[in-house]
Amino acid sequence: MKIEKILPFSHTLIKKAAGAGDIVVDATVGNGNDTLFLAELTGPNGMVFGFDIQKEAIERTKEKLMKNGICDRVALFNCGHEHIKNRIPTHFHRKIK
Repeated sequence: MKIEKILPFSHTLIKKAAGAGDIVVDATVGNGNDTLFLAELTGPNGMVFGFDIQKEAIERTKEKLMKNGICDRVALFNCGHEHIKNRIPTHFHRKIK
């Protein structure tokens, strides 16, 4: 049996849990690679809420999303993921995957 490397494996698992139209959270956006992946996975009817305490991470992610033309399906927050419940509108809470 061949085992995937960790990043492709994690994407395989995420694809099984979330898809088009879903609402997801990226708890640490970092360089924006996973945020972009999630935005593409959930599509134009989905939504990604991204969190990071580093302002530079938010800026890098915003630039990456702008280059790919998908800023409208991502909300970025420059704070820790412990603030999820306070930042995400309540009507999204039960729909988050």
